[in-house]
Amino acid sequence: MAARFAQDDAASARAAALRDNPGPARRRGRGRLCPRAGGERRARPLEALAGAADVPLQIAEASAELAEVGAQLAASGSPALRGDAIAGVLLAAATARGATELVRINLAGDGGDPRLARAADAAARAARARALI
Repeated sequence: MAARFAQDDAASARAAALRDNPGPARRRGRGRLCPRAGGERRARPLEALAGAADVPLQIAEASAELAEVGAQLAASGSPALRGDAIAGVLLAAATARGATELVRINLAGDGGDPRLARAADAAARAARARALI
């Protein structure tokens, strides 16, 4: 049980770090779309969107992990916390699905990008965890 809590804490810490500091990906995207000094525009929208896919991908993967841990806790953890675990699984699965859609939207111009498969895998993992509760 302690290992499950440690896994949950690690996934929660990664999600909190993404929430608190999404700046690098945003700055990369803005730099590709915003005007340079002198008024030139760096118009590389596909590149900017591809860079913007990194944060939602990380969110999808962290959410899938949280959903899996939550499903384990709902099945074998304290009965007093089962409702909390179920709520966490539902929220994590929805977050993984939404983040996966953002990845798909951002990478729509590049169907061969491996991040599409990673995002789809995260959404599928979260959905499987949701089906277990």
